[in-house]
Amino acid sequence: MTAFSDEVRDTVSPYKFGGSRRAAAAWLVTLDGGEDEQSGNSEAPTGWFARVGRTIVSTDSQGFVYVEKFSTTEAAAEAFASLDAEYAEWDDDEGF
Repeated sequence: MTAFSDEVRDTVSPYKFGGSRRAAAAWLVTLDGGEDEQSGNSEAPTGWFARVGRTIVSTDSQGFVYVEKFSTTEAAAEAFASLDAEYAEWDDDEGF
């Protein structure tokens, strides 16, 4: 996966993933629907985000990809739930 994620980072944009192999790999998993759960909207303050095991991957309105790794799946799920609640509040306010 490392060589492939390196190739994707170089092909797509050297800046899209901020130099992070983990971001490239997690983003690739979400392209095939392999994430555990996903929510958000790239236009929202939370961005679009997904949980892949212990990792939360997110994108902003300009297509940059970010990741945050947690020590346990449960901690990642809690962080995801918090982001999802924040997104739901924004979504209700904006009327989407």
